Amino acid sequence: MGDVIYYLAMSADGYIATPEGDVSWLLPFQKPDEDYGYAAFYNSVGAIVMGGNSFRQTVSFGGWAYPNKPCFVITTQTIDKPPAPTVFAYNGDLRQLVIGLKARLEEPIWLMGGSQLASSMSRAGLIDTLIITIVPVILGLGLPMMSFSPFRDLTLANYNVYPDGVVQVQYYVQRGVSEGD
Repeated sequence: MGDVIYYLAMSADGYIATPEGDVSWLLPFQKPDEDYGYAAFYNSVGAIVMGGNSFRQTVSFGGWAYPNKPCFVITTQTIDKPPAPTVFAYNGDLRQLVIGLKARLEEPIWLMGGSQLASSMSRAGLIDTLIITIVPVILGLGLPMMSFSPFRDLTLANYNVYPDGVVQVQYYVQRGVSEGD
């Protein structure tokens, strides 16, 4: 049974994009000799779940970067021309989707984002692990990694500090821990 991993990059002040949804501030950190563990992570996942805004932004970059992974786009809109036969629009219950994916996959499920979907999945208790790549940039304003999260207790599982100032942390979400305990 695969865990749901919210794997994301964010600015040092906690934003995943500018207020307009722009992520070009990440471009200086896309290097041919360092992927911050992305390839290993991508190769480990069995499916991707993403929100409609994240999907539209990903498609706008040209091509489809995830052709070999089933990708469930959480949206109320239809996808007229899916970029790959593995892309599916989903407008049902998130819990049922995740339960179904966990039942048939042993690999992790990548919650790609964005902020609204991550908040909804957090509220539903569907996120097991956070892998956050913190980029040494201050945006000042933007879309937060999550607008709401009921979990307060995380356990540090791993961290990496890179020479360019990027820090990646991995946390496990603690279940059943009351606030203040």
